[in-house]
Amino acid sequence: MDKNMILTVPGERQISRRNEVCFVDCEGTRCVRKRYLQPGAAQIERETLAVLAEAHADVPRVLYSDGEYMVQEYIPGMTYEAVISGCESGAVRSEELADAVAALADWLIYWYAVTGRKRGDVNLRNFIWTGMRCVGVDFEEETGGPPFEEDMGRMLAYAASYDPVCTEGKHRFCSMLLKKFEETGASPELIREYALAETDVMNARRKSFAGHAEKVRVFLKSLFSGETPRAEEQ
Repeated sequence: MDKNMILTVPGERQISRRNEVCFVDCEGTRCVRKRYLQPGAAQIERETLAVLAEAHADVPRVLYSDGEYMVQEYIPGMTYEAVISGCESGAVRSEELADAVAALADWLIYWYAVTGRKRGDVNLRNFIWTGMRCVGVDFEEETGGPPFEEDMGRMLAYAASYDPVCTEGKHRFCSMLLKKFEETGASPELIREYALAETDVMNARRKSFAGHAEKVRVFLKSLFSGETPRAEEQ
């Protein structure tokens, strides 16, 4: 691909805290263009995607890459944050939810098998459900090794805390996901510990979260006790 085209073609700007991200038309094909704003991030993502592609993991194909820009194939589908919203609205039916949750857990377990590292950035916007498979995106973060339960706990905390927090649909999603994690032999005690710890981190980091932190803690504790939160707790 011509770098001048990558720099100049107009794009549909996407929300990103770390980079400039656009959907662009690349020679008639919809693609994702990323301009990295943090030193070294492009190299980390390029190397990680190469390892995952070699292992046939579900990740976007890299179409162009240099030290500042990367162009990846566009993955049609919905983020897992949208899957939760669809579960709540009825747009995602129970059967599809079960398939989507299983695919997400399988993707994460395969990541551990391939890399031997934690995923790190387990925000559910970094996982896309195509209707058939889970595709992971955004790999700019350097991460360490086990315990992998840290990823699992943080993912549950994120899922519970999307606005509106602690709904019945989120409880269904998180309960199914926790069950899948436990089936891998992961420690529910460690997952719980990391989920509650991430809630404290979010409470300290986000002013808007302060009024929700205790509700999220009660919600997460209910997952591990097997209880369903009372209506006033949802």
